[in-house]
Amino acid sequence: MKFALLTHDLMIVPRVDGIVRELNCSLEQVLSLENLQSSWKELPADVVLIDLMLPGLDIECVANWIRSHGTNVTLIAFVPHVHTQKIRVAHDVGCHQVYARGEFLSQMRAIISQLSSNTQ
Repeated sequence: MKFALLTHDLMIVPRVDGIVRELNCSLEQVLSLENLQSSWKELPADVVLIDLMLPGLDIECVANWIRSHGTNVTLIAFVPHVHTQKIRVAHDVGCHQVYARGEFLSQMRAIISQLSSNTQ
């Protein structure tokens, strides 16, 4: 199973990577929709974890691009809880789950483990 992590936050990447590796899955960090599109050609992701605080991110474009490929990809977004508009938009564009950043970070192991077991 492949996870893609759309973020520029270098504090999150090793934490997610450690959990993903323990589950015998792979992780690719991408910094933009363009990076995601490039890496997708080689091996599409099963789960895309999206940091809604990524500068220049248009979550609607990301979600629409992924759906345009007709894949059954799970979209998980996270953002600080005070960004209620970003949370609302992520829900509206069809993210499967949207977490407050603190909740995502504290429950990351359980979230990723559940995703891994659901899609394998």
